[in-house]
Amino acid sequence: MNRFLNRFGPLSGAASMILGFVGWMAVAGMPPEVATSSTAEVVDFWTDLGDTGRWAGWLVLLGVILMALFGAWLGSAMRDRGATVLATTAGIGAFFIAIGSSIDGSITLTLGDAAASLPAESVVAISAISEYLFIPYVAGLVLLMVSLGASAKQTGLIPSWLAVAGYVLAVVALIPHEVALIGVMLSMLWLLVTSIVLFRGAGSEAAQA
Repeated sequence: MNRFLNRFGPLSGAASMILGFVGWMAVAGMPPEVATSSTAEVVDFWTDLGDTGRWAGWLVLLGVILMALFGAWLGSAMRDRGATVLATTAGIGAFFIAIGSSIDGSITLTLGDAAASLPAESVVAISAISEYLFIPYVAGLVLLMVSLGASAKQTGLIPSWLAVAGYVLAVVALIPHEVALIGVMLSMLWLLVTSIVLFRGAGSEAAQA
């Protein structure tokens, strides 16, 4: 089991991103913006979602587990190469992403199952929390990208161009409002690519062992 995790652990990051994308975009869809939509529109969206929301929530749950595995693998790989403090902050970053996804997934399950039974004002309030729940994602992605990038030369886990891209995206993700959203979306793509790069590197090491 440990050998399997060491070999395929890096891919858990990519799998988590893919499951999150499928769960939110393809299955659940994007709920109406609370600031620009009526109460009826928000309530109707969640009421109509029904079983689809439950499936989306469970897909996100799987993504959360995979993100936790990715953080554990990444922290271990960085420590093995001497990046002790940065390994901790990278693991915390992955943990923040998993926490944000856990809350989002729980909200989707709750509203998908009980929106018709809740007061309309409660549905709108809970939907607003989900819509503006970006701080764990931004904090997690920035910590992960900066930590992995700062240790790139020491650990050799990722190439320098990917480390630089991570620095740039970390800055963009910290710019308020719409720009930050673009930064977060691109950062998730960065994490997907990085996961694949790490997997290829782990495969090369396994072949040489």
